[in-house]
Amino acid sequence: MQKKYLTFLIILFVFTACNKKNIWKEPTDVGFKINIKKTDIIDKRFNFTDGTIIIAEFEFEGEREQADDVYFSKSFPGGLNIDFDPDTPIPELDFDIPQGTYTGISVAFDTFDDLGYNNIVVNGTYTNPEGEKLPLRFEFRSGEYFVITAEDYSGNSQIILDADIPASATIVLNPVYWFQKISSSLMNDAVLTEINGKETILINDTVNENIFDIVADRLDESTETVFITN
Repeated sequence: MQKKYLTFLIILFVFTACNKKNIWKEPTDVGFKINIKKTDIIDKRFNFTDGTIIIAEFEFEGEREQADDVYFSKSFPGGLNIDFDPDTPIPELDFDIPQGTYTGISVAFDTFDDLGYNNIVVNGTYTNPEGEKLPLRFEFRSGEYFVITAEDYSGNSQIILDADIPASATIVLNPVYWFQKISSSLMNDAVLTEINGKETILINDTVNENIFDIVADRLDESTETVFITN
């Protein structure tokens, strides 16, 4: 009886251990979105409305309490063109991620480095000191690498993914921050370019380069990723 009982306990222990291990392999459906911060409550000169980004690679890295850490990447050799949109998940960035309590998650991506494309485009308006609104368009053509530490909606770095509860994560780029150091005098002196029949402040590496250089240096700063898990 003792031998049978011992055998039963060993089998039960192994079965339970395997079950626990398998639990942490069960996936949570996580859909990613990319959006921009559009306005600032203090500096109201700039208002951003829409735009696009083209990414070449997406990476996810997470540290879990209960099981192995999780890392994966996905490449887009021809570039993945994404409209900034807070409401619509990106099908190509929908992943099954093992559930668990994540003590840290970082998300990274590269913009598509091809000289024939604008990898980041942001449209909006600039309001000058006289109250006149001028269309604004920022274009970025070079490759840029973004690394963002994720948080939940409350600002906590611990994120719980549950296989029974689909989650979403929104990556928010911050053009308001990018333009924070641009003085009104620089904007007022900017060259205007006709785009779609409207005189527009176009900013890229060949037009209004003095503004472009300041903004481009701040591109990978003040970006955030917010997970919503319920």
